[in-house]
Parts: sequence; structure tokens; C-alpha cells
Amino acid sequence: MTKSFLLSLSQISPEAFKAFGIEEMAYIKPIKLNDGDTIVYSVHAADGTPLSLMNEKEIARATLIQNDLAPQNIH
Repeated sequence: MTKSFLLSLSQISPEAFKAFGIEEMAYIKPIKLNDGDTIVYSVHAADGTPLSLMNEKEIARATLIQNDLAPQNIH
């Protein structure tokens, strides 16, 4: 990365940064339900907007790929 690119990123507004990649990627976050045993997968747009909740990670990934979004994992 060039110094000018990094400087440009440091000057971007929080709103613009949240929108970065919004049309290209989405995030999959595992969530443990209240019973303590069940894990579901929350799918979020790049800006953090919740999109859906799925029972299986692979179904979440396939759904994103089918909709031309690159799945990203949140740990």
C-alpha cells in the first residue's frame, strides 16, 4: 500500500468507511442462543446491517454467494 492510499483511508468519514464493500461482501457471525448449546449464524451487510439469521453456516455462505456477495467470517 502506498503512503497516499493510507493517508486517504485515514481521512475517510466513519459513514463512508462503513459503506466500504457494501455491494461486494457480507459477514457471517456465529451466535450462541440462550439455551447455551444452539449456534445460529447471523448474516450482516458490510455496514453492519443485519440481513438474516440461518441455522447452518454453509447455507449462509451459499446464500451470499448466490447473491453475488463474498462471505466474510466474524470470530
